[in-house]
Amino acid sequence: MAWCYDRYLTQAALCRRLQREAEAAKRGLWADPNPVAPWDFRVAKRTPTEPGARKT
Repeated sequence: MAWCYDRYLTQAALCRRLQREAEAAKRGLWADPNPVAPWDFRVAKRTPTEPGARKT
């Protein structure tokens, strides 16, 4: 139910395999048709897209 973040993984190949299996089976976060990676979510939250929106 998570993305693999290779930077901190000791078993990156295993994590990537499990991630691919979950994605193919649409389990966990992969059930969402457009899942957003945490790092992309944080960037989007810091970058307002609406006119007049404030950064938090």
